Amino acid sequence: MTDNHGMAESAKKSSSVVLTLGVSFVVTAIAAYFILNRPDPIPPIEKSEFFPFQDAQTGKWGYLDSDAKIVIPPKYDHADLFLNGRGLVEFEGLAGYIDANDQWAIAARFIVAPDVSNDLAARPFWGGLAAVRNERNVWGFLDTEGEWAILPRFDGEDGYALVGDFHNGLAWFANRNGNRFGFIDGEGEVVIEPEYHAVNDFSEGFAGVLVKKEWGFIDTEGKLRIRPDFDGVGIFSQGLCAAKKDDQWGYINRKGIFEIQAKYAQARPFSEGLAPAHNGVAWGYINPDGQYVIDPKFDEAWPHEHGLASVEIDGQKKYINATGKVVWPKPIRP
Repeated sequence: MTDNHGMAESAKKSSSVVLTLGVSFVVTAIAAYFILNRPDPIPPIEKSEFFPFQDAQTGKWGYLDSDAKIVIPPKYDHADLFLNGRGLVEFEGLAGYIDANDQWAIAARFIVAPDVSNDLAARPFWGGLAAVRNERNVWGFLDTEGEWAILPRFDGEDGYALVGDFHNGLAWFANRNGNRFGFIDGEGEVVIEPEYHAVNDFSEGFAGVLVKKEWGFIDTEGKLRIRPDFDGVGIFSQGLCAAKKDDQWGYINRKGIFEIQAKYAQARPFSEGLAPAHNGVAWGYINPDGQYVIDPKFDEAWPHEHGLASVEIDGQKKYINATGKVVWPKPIRP
């Protein structure tokens, strides 16, 4: 790792550091119904190797390790998830990928549109492939060496309206009219025809699909495995999936039966035995029995990765451990 800061230096700077998990949201919505009846979009659980953070004094971004130590100093204009040995960063208006030694693995060459808020010219390496946009606003997929695995053919500036990321070997895509969704494999071949009004990513072999006005689940062969019966669904993780019924969220098993009754205002995936769940006032973390083990007190909360979870308290982004203790920013010692 390059320029690994010591704990003392980290403590001095802790009051000026703002954190974010940098999750690349997967949004396939094309209608208000869809947006209102799924949980906050979040990709399936694939562990980030490092955790992005922003230095509030300089505005630059770097990465922490799972011990909340700086492993890549803040020098980038933005940093996103670090997956499959590659961290997505932006530098001087271009997006590229660095390795764990803070060296360019794929040079920054993907143009970030300066007039588009939160523009994404490239996305993290989900499933070993990364969606990127070329200079003609056409999206394709790179492998971790920077070679085209799927040549650019998804035409449009906003890639998230066109094609998803790879999970369980498949990625969703939209038809030319943008009103039906199916799935492609890692070679870009259509394996599930675009027949659904909306879809979620695959996770643990299942993907949520919207049929008329209700959500069900298909497997990777396109077979219906859980009949459409829900107002909204998330993704499966640790055998459970957030599902909405009668304006409340709970968690179903792979048979579509509620294991944790629908009683939460919002719910996100399980990871490392805990799931963020909102009681209508604040976010906390529940166990597989549906009991809060970290009290609801957060404005935002995301699943744990390698023992850390990104949360927000009073507008301040932080990382907590599995007990709910804030581990970054670290307190300044007198």
